[in-house]
Amino acid sequence: MSGTLAITLREPDGTEHRLLGWNTVASSFMRAGIPEGDPGAIAQVLGSWTRMRADFEENGPAGPFRYRNTDWFAPPGLLAPAEYGLLVVDLAERVILDGQEGHPLDQVPLYSVIEDLEETEAGFTCRAASDTHRFFELYRAGRVGTLYLPTAGSMVDLPEGEPENLLRFLCESRKGLSFQTHLRSWFRLNIAPLRLERFDYTSPREMRRMRKRIRELGFVLSPAESRRWRDCLAR
Repeated sequence: MSGTLAITLREPDGTEHRLLGWNTVASSFMRAGIPEGDPGAIAQVLGSWTRMRADFEENGPAGPFRYRNTDWFAPPGLLAPAEYGLLVVDLAERVILDGQEGHPLDQVPLYSVIEDLEETEAGFTCRAASDTHRFFELYRAGRVGTLYLPTAGSMVDLPEGEPENLLRFLCESRKGLSFQTHLRSWFRLNIAPLRLERFDYTSPREMRRMRKRIRELGFVLSPAESRRWRDCLAR
């Protein structure tokens, strides 16, 4: 099922971005360069919102818009949980507050890597903006550690050498592992110097802890954000 996820990104210089997206967008915030606060990686993460904001400013508020989701996601979001929780990526304080329903940002599910991977006579291909492409950028940056396989009951070391060795390993795993094993297997990422703090978005107690951490990090909640938090915690 899909729904909305609230996201706040704070750049190393303190610039804040309040965003709203589909709950599937969280994984796009972990890519090569983000742990270091690289401006190019930040621009990539913000790319679709930047385009929709420009579209909204040019053609809003009623459109017609160039992009299908402009009227949904171009207006600024709130630093408060949406349908599927809240993600705060704070590159200034080097911490991620993860209160959303998806996989932790220091894990990459195996199925998301191999579903877009194609093997041809010329080699291996994937779409440029896919989860597979982001994964291999992380791999080349030395951010991919080990693979958890439930059939082995432990973490498995990845093949050494060039990315092609890992690509062959993944293609073989796709042939030899069951669908359920693919769903339960995941890669561990090294996201240092970022720290990951997880909160259960279905638990009011956990989300109160998250709100406290947000305030401790120096974020200031607007009246609308404070109301959204109260409504969320009252459910």
